[in-house]
Amino acid sequence: MSKENDWKYLARKTLVDGTLEKIRECKDFGSLKTRAYCELAKFGIHVVAKKEGLFSDDLWASEKNRENFFELVKSFLWNHIK
Repeated sequence: MSKENDWKYLARKTLVDGTLEKIRECKDFGSLKTRAYCELAKFGIHVVAKKEGLFSDDLWASEKNRENFFELVKSFLWNHIK
């Protein structure tokens, strides 16, 4: 069975894509960290994210890191949403 036909894969993809879209809607870079934290809290994985350093100051030092941050969040979601 291919991934595209696997309902579990499609459900995870929908959750990950929807969550990233909600985080990307945040235009203000200063509020992005809070938005991401709240979105991850919906799944109960915000504490894990904090422990793994997803909210470390290095990522939030500059708006240039914005796209890198989204890639890290995407990877984190794929690894932790089952």
